[in-house]
Order: sequence, then structure tokens, then C-alpha cells
Amino acid sequence: RLWQQAIANDSTFPRAHTSLGVYHYWRNNPPQGEVHFTTAERHLDRLTERERLWVQSLIAGSRGDDADAITALQAYLRRYPADQPAWYNLGNSFGQTDRCAEALEAYARALTLDSLMAGAHINGGNCHADLGRPDSAVAAFERAFAIRPEMLLQENLNHEYGVHLLDAGRADDARRMYERMLTVSPAHRARGARSLALMEMGEGRFTAAATRLSDAVLVNRAERAELSELRNRAFRVTALRNLGRFDGVRAELD
Repeated sequence: RLWQQAIANDSTFPRAHTSLGVYHYWRNNPPQGEVHFTTAERHLDRLTERERLWVQSLIAGSRGDDADAITALQAYLRRYPADQPAWYNLGNSFGQTDRCAEALEAYARALTLDSLMAGAHINGGNCHADLGRPDSAVAAFERAFAIRPEMLLQENLNHEYGVHLLDAGRADDARRMYERMLTVSPAHRARGARSLALMEMGEGRFTAAATRLSDAVLVNRAERAELSELRNRAFRVTALRNLGRFDGVRAELD
């Protein structure tokens, strides 16, 4: 609402249009995001060099043009090397292009400037996992949770942390982390059930997995979480197919 008010006051304000464009891309609405990005790009001449490079990096990153985002961020950081969010965004863009060693260097620079940036530990942990270092991934996630304990029960982070624990050979710890999700909100319960179901399938317990996914679907329907329901039904197809229950498979696909 505040960004909308900003462009109501000044319809050619590039920074506000850029923020709205990023928001709409994040909400999986690229066409609306492009409306704002196009307006922002038409008025780049209103910006200082620093703002222009920053806006260009945000637009490129949102569009998935990671090479262009990296170029803009590197140019920005040559002039403004003490900008912590820019190092963080550079790490993200490197990570998106499977350049994890460079991403970790960028996250390290961000953490030098702000040691309490939990997101840099999280994304750095995922880079360690991509490089085949699950113990380092677990350690990075735990540093993030020490800074922001509430992140442990964020649905996607809880799942990713459990995956890293599994890769590190700590299945019991992963199961305990997933089970904690069952005691929070309905959305948490559904995500915890999915994580546990995927773990069950990985260990060959398809009946238990199908049951957990049924529980998750019931919560999704009650919460009108259609995308999550779609995913859980798709996973349930895998479980039922492995059990030879093909009538159930067809029902889930329908």
C-alpha cells in the first residue's frame, strides 16, 4: 500500500516501481511485475548512478537474468564495497548460476559487514550442501538459528535443514526437526507431514508416507492452500504407485 501511495504521489518514481515489480515477481505475477519494471526503466535518468545500478540489479535478478544481475552488482560494489545487501544479493545471483564457491565469498563479505545476517548463513549453508559438504551446511543453518531462533520453524527452512541433517547421516535429528512442525499451526503441520512423508518414502515406507500426505491434504483443503494441496497429491501419487494402488493413483491425478 505504501509503494502504491508513492507512485500515486509520483507516477514516474523509479524506486517505488522497482519495489512493486520485485513484489509482484515474488508473488508469482511476472506480468504485473513487468508493468512496474518497464516504467522504472523508462525513468532511470532520474536516478543517481548508485540508484541506477541498484535498480538494474534488482530488475535483472527478479527476471532471472542472473548474469546481468551479477554484472550490475559487481559494478555497484566496485564503487560501494561497504554495501552489505549488495554482497548478499551477489551471493544469491552466484548461487542461482551454480557458482557456489563465489557465492560463499560474497556471503562472507556480507557477514563481515553484518555478522547478524541470518539469511547469508542460510543461503551459504545451501551452497555448502551443493558443494557436497553437508556438515558445513548444518553448521551454517545452526548459526542462522542462533541469531533468529524462529527461523527453525519456517516451513521451507525446517525442511531444508532436515535434508542437510539427513545428508550428514543424522536421520533421527531430521525426524525430530520435522515432528516439531506438527505442534504449531495448520500450515506448519501440513509442511511437517510432507517432510516426514518424503523421509518415509526415501526409507521405503510408502504406506506411512501415503497416510501422512493424506493428513497434509486435509489440512491444505481446510486452509484453501491449493498449491500445497497440488504438491502433496502429486507426492501421494508416487507413494501409491510404489504400493501398486493404481485406482488411488488415478484418483489423485484426477
